[in-house]
Amino acid sequence: MDLADARTWIDDGLRWSALLQMSGSAEGREALLIAKWVLAQLPGGGCGYQRPEWEEDDAADLLDGFLSSPSGAPFADVDYRVLLRELWDTGCGDPLRWSSSRISDILRSRFNDYDLPLEIVLDAPAFLRAFVPFAHEQSGIAQHLTDEAVATIDRLGLGYRRQLLANAIEHDDDDAWLSYLDRAS
Repeated sequence: MDLADARTWIDDGLRWSALLQMSGSAEGREALLIAKWVLAQLPGGGCGYQRPEWEEDDAADLLDGFLSSPSGAPFADVDYRVLLRELWDTGCGDPLRWSSSRISDILRSRFNDYDLPLEIVLDAPAFLRAFVPFAHEQSGIAQHLTDEAVATIDRLGLGYRRQLLANAIEHDDDDAWLSYLDRAS
């Protein structure tokens, strides 16, 4: 990557980073000022990140490979394919790269806006926990980054499921989910 591209990538990342936008600390503001000064020293005119475009056959092959693996076998229902496609559209849009930040954004959002059964969306953390190591292995992502991503899933998964169930109970008034709330792990 040349320096102009690096400047554009970093600048885009700083602009879109929710963490930096929310940082109200003096240290955070100082770090941002230093980062912007360093960026200003790099040449401009670079090319920013381009979301990957996956051919339908390649995407289907990736899905088939995962679903036929031991870790993907429990997710054979067709709705999990839809779930994964929806998850792909988050963050960088690359189904082979799952950062801790991307996963945090997914699990902290209200990811129940899709026309998927609640029981499928509730499985998103377990699904990601199975898929992320598979995807990272396919693309050669370093193990420590995979470990960070999985740790994020483990840390946020229960809260994600509890929030979905609370929303379902509030909006659907469906008593069938009341007993599930305490079992969501």
